[in-house]
Amino acid sequence: MKRNILVMGAGLLLVLTACAQQKKNTAHSDQKTTINNKEVKQLDYVGMERTACFGRCPAYLVEVYPDGLVRYTSRFFTEYEGIYEKNIGSAKTQEIITDFKTYRVDTCRDKYDAYVQDLPGIIYTFNFGSKKKRISHAEFGPGFLKSMADKIDKIGIPDKSWTKVGEVKQPR
Repeated sequence: MKRNILVMGAGLLLVLTACAQQKKNTAHSDQKTTINNKEVKQLDYVGMERTACFGRCPAYLVEVYPDGLVRYTSRFFTEYEGIYEKNIGSAKTQEIITDFKTYRVDTCRDKYDAYVQDLPGIIYTFNFGSKKKRISHAEFGPGFLKSMADKIDKIGIPDKSWTKVGEVKQPR
């Protein structure tokens, strides 16, 4: 009985030590990100596009920059048509960028298989310095990709406080 408790205690100590080491490594990985085994300094752009469906699903692009700028570009079936911008402050946009770095978005696949035809999609584009990464059909990937899309929607859908900066030419 005492031996079992001793073995379980040693195992628990080993697990806790491993978790502490993993947490320490994660803190250091926030400073640099890797793509294709190459270290890059920072994530400096996040683009999230919601694609159309066979019906009237809103389709638009939200771009998030580290300096606080958020740009919204309507595609189809949106309340606000055109290109809108708003500076929401670098703290809010850095929070989103940091979340993607924490989730290690650079390790995600480039495409997740989608077997549902009439479903609006989520496509991400990331810039890590001069390196770009694109994730298609993100709604079928890891759960954090979909929850981050909802977070971006909360900051990136225009209202009357946004500034219209351009028009979008729709294909014929």
